[in-house]
Amino acid sequence: MAETPKKRPPAKKPAPVTSVEGAVRANLLKLHQAGDLNDKKSALSEVAIVLARTLDEGAGLATAAVARELRATLEAMIKETTTNDDNQFNDLLARLSTPIRN
Repeated sequence: MAETPKKRPPAKKPAPVTSVEGAVRANLLKLHQAGDLNDKKSALSEVAIVLARTLDEGAGLATAAVARELRATLEAMIKETTTNDDNQFNDLLARLSTPIRN
């Protein structure tokens, strides 16, 4: 009896912009389009995406620590950024700095 081929799982959809990961990815895309991602920033961008995803999935008791680390990672990227997108990055940082309310 021939086996039926297994179906591949559907490709992951991009994170919605309403998520922390979606906001981080949107800002990183703008940096990339501006040609402002060097090797150091590329590594930091991967860290930022993982941290943002962790916040979206629920970091439990570590939420505040993960949010602080994400903010520090984004700030490290901003220090080297000299594009007009600084205001958007600063807006994202401000949103991440606000307390989480239930």
